[in-house]
Amino acid sequence: MKKQFITLGTLSIALILAGFGCSKATTPISSTATNNNTQPDAVANSNNKVEQPLPLITDNTTKGSFLTYTNDTGISIGYPSDWSQQEGKKPILVQFFSPLQSTTDKFQESVSLMVQDFSTVTITLEQFDKQTTSALAQYMTDLKITKQENIEINGKPGKMLTYTGTMPGQNALSSTFQAYTVSNNIVYLITYTGKQDDFEKFLPTVQKMLKTIVF
Repeated sequence: MKKQFITLGTLSIALILAGFGCSKATTPISSTATNNNTQPDAVANSNNKVEQPLPLITDNTTKGSFLTYTNDTGISIGYPSDWSQQEGKKPILVQFFSPLQSTTDKFQESVSLMVQDFSTVTITLEQFDKQTTSALAQYMTDLKITKQENIEINGKPGKMLTYTGTMPGQNALSSTFQAYTVSNNIVYLITYTGKQDDFEKFLPTVQKMLKTIVF
């Protein structure tokens, strides 16, 4: 049991920290409606075996002001049509980036969708939630959790939290929204990171994206 808990904690922390890397100011390399024929990475399981291919974009259809990203395993999420998207490397499935707001804007708010298979150790939503808050306290400085609540993601019980703090490798405070659920020992985690001044501006859009997730 102790060994399983240690393994679970290590995997949870690795998944959470993967989201930190999505917050850097960057210019994504792909557009909102790009198709390519390169072989994608695979969704990782907890013993590093390849089980499911990460997505090639199979369908991008306009729904009002939203496009739909869909992968070949049936996972989909909506995103604003003026945002850009970039396929990620495991455990990141896909990342979305807001457009720059001005010529002086050097930070693109980002939303990442991560998927991690925990079937070799088993995990519950409550366990992952506990590991999440523990990891944040351990790896972030000036951490302040501003909101925590129970939510629903794709019809499944989930958790949501927002917090501020300085992430590993960064030197400025940022604000983050995370929502996650566990289904059949697979964790689905969405992370939104933005500058404190603009965080609330984009939050309604991210919450709308969250409601479109299908897996």
